[in-house]
Formats: sequence, structure tokens, C-alpha cells
Amino acid sequence: MPETLRKQLLQDYFADECAFIGEDTVDAILTGTYKPIKTQRGENMPVEGLIVVVTAAVGFIDSALSLYDRMKREESINRPMDELVQLIRSKLQVSNEIDDDVVVEVIKEIVRESHPKR
Repeated sequence: MPETLRKQLLQDYFADECAFIGEDTVDAILTGTYKPIKTQRGENMPVEGLIVVVTAAVGFIDSALSLYDRMKREESINRPMDELVQLIRSKLQVSNEIDDDVVVEVIKEIVRESHPKR
């Protein structure tokens, strides 16, 4: 999976969430090594909600990239951009944490980046 595209999509469409939780946490989520730490004392900033959003975004981006690659192998991508985006969108289950307009824009970006002629 194109790691730079995954990270770039997160930075482009979930910039505030990524900035708030920090690059190390984002990288851990991207690599699947993130483990929450439960503290016994002190006060933590309530970042759990932001981590949920970023984790859901990574899952959605990974699924969209995988689906696009599968469609590419099956030569199902020879369609107009809007039709292709809607087809990909219809096949994805996306967390309610992510706005559907963002979902569509991310899919468009994946298609543009993966198929430069579009």
C-alpha cells in the first residue's frame, strides 16, 4: 500500500486531528502499533475521540486503496470519474465519525493519485 499516499491523505483531510494527537501517535496508528496507555495519576487531555477519528480514517483509506487496486486488476476502473467514485463509495463501510463529503473527496484523491490520466 502506498505509505506516502496514506499519510498525505491523513495530513490533507484530517490535519487538525493529526496535529492534536501528534506525529508519533499518527505513525503508530498507520503502522498498527498504537497501544493506548492507561494512567493511574495525573490528568490526560481527552484525545481518545481524536484517536478514534484518525484510526477510522486510516481504516477507511486502507479499504478505499485496496478496493481501488482490486478494481484496477479487474479493469473496472475504465469509467467516468464520478461513476468510479460512487461505485467505490457504495462498496465501503465507513465509520460515522467521518463526514461523507470527506469520504468522497478522499476517494477522488485516491483515484487521481493512482490513475493520473483522470
